[in-house]
Amino acid sequence: MHHPHVHHLELTVADAPLVLDRIVSLCRARRCAITALRFDAADRHRPGRVRVTFEADARHARIASRRLAALPGVLAVAHGGLAAVA
Repeated sequence: MHHPHVHHLELTVADAPLVLDRIVSLCRARRCAITALRFDAADRHRPGRVRVTFEADARHARIASRRLAALPGVLAVAHGGLAAVA
């Protein structure tokens, strides 16, 4: 049985239209239930940042992370901590 865990990712994003929509849609399609989302838009001094927290088993989280990194407008993906869901 696969147990869901809480995963934290921080994505560095370009000022690209629809990048936030793509991130949310991909998480939903990969069966990653978003529990928190913070978006800081890019400005002329820095790229944008998206912090996403979601629940998923390890397999779905790995797939989602790889696919997020390949999305148009996503420049980098950093992994945060991981905690089991009670």
